[in-house]
Amino acid sequence: MRDRRKGEHMLSSARIQQRLAQRSIALVLAGGRGSRLKQLTDRRAKPAVFFGGKFRIIDFALSNCLNSGVRRIGILTQYKAHSLLRHLQMGWSFLRPEMNEFLDLLPAQQRLDEVTWYRGTADAVYQNFDILRAANPQFLIILAGDHIYKMDYSNMLADHIDKGADCTVACVEVPLEEASDFGVMAVDDSMAIVDFLDFGKDIVPNLVSRGLAVAHSFEESCVKTTPEAEAYWRDVGTIDAYWAANLDLVMPTPSLDIYDPNWPIWTYQQQLPPAKFLFDDADRRGMAVDSMVSGGCIISGATVRRSLLFSNCRINSYVQTCEAVLLPEVQVGRHARLTKVVVDRGCRIQEGLVIGEDPELDAKRFYRSEGGVTLVSADMLAALD
Repeated sequence: MRDRRKGEHMLSSARIQQRLAQRSIALVLAGGRGSRLKQLTDRRAKPAVFFGGKFRIIDFALSNCLNSGVRRIGILTQYKAHSLLRHLQMGWSFLRPEMNEFLDLLPAQQRLDEVTWYRGTADAVYQNFDILRAANPQFLIILAGDHIYKMDYSNMLADHIDKGADCTVACVEVPLEEASDFGVMAVDDSMAIVDFLDFGKDIVPNLVSRGLAVAHSFEESCVKTTPEAEAYWRDVGTIDAYWAANLDLVMPTPSLDIYDPNWPIWTYQQQLPPAKFLFDDADRRGMAVDSMVSGGCIISGATVRRSLLFSNCRINSYVQTCEAVLLPEVQVGRHARLTKVVVDRGCRIQEGLVIGEDPELDAKRFYRSEGGVTLVSADMLAALD
């Protein structure tokens, strides 16, 4: 009888959280410049940057919304939005307004006048207040569109209700030496926010001063495959962090599980043939070890080790890659060697080119990060000719 009551209570809690999610609207902030990603954001906003072999960064926040039951979503765009808008139109147009679900694109310079861009989170919400009023949500979820994580927002909504807060801020614990890279909150025993640095200008400080803002531990809402797994959250805002997060996926047990069928990551996926591996000679064997290879790729007599290849990459004979992240449509000429690199979309690596073995030479020709990752773009390759 006790087990039955426990099961009924869990079912009732799940239904309550589902209703909370249905009464919510998520606003995804997707206008960031992402300047620390260097040439990767020359032509695209940070949320549109490729990640994980087939996804864009924004797909994680959007997938969290769908999997949490939040199906009314606004995307606030600003800088270099074309690539992002095309991705959203091709991959996220399946929500149905007639079923009270939608994904609306809300670019800056559209609502109040013709000159005002979004000047921050609060201003972005304010400029779209007429749209929010028409939708009449009970709860508003403000999300960053440029982080990699899996989170059940309905858990946070339930916690928000339980604590009777006006504002709930999700937070994650980080080592003290890393705290300067983030906004920092001080909380009391009830998780009420009593002090903070580095985020919020008007609304959050006012709520904190009045005791109306609380913190929600990310650990309580993080979606993990096993209880002992890491509560995974990454801001892939630098080349080093971006490279490391992508290569973590090729590990036998990655920190981020993208294979969980119970929490799928949705995206636009081009219809492509399977990856193909050619030749099996002693000195010319098409093979990939400890790697992820996406659809449309051809590994033709090349050796790919501990690397991640996005769609439609072509790796020609006698090439060697190690710890390489190759974005879509990269072609690598014969006898080239790539080590600890990120290669931008559509690059053509010429025959015999060696990248990642001579730090001084790499720094002269390409961008070399503090952590020793070499970023290669089409413009950098063109400058070599």
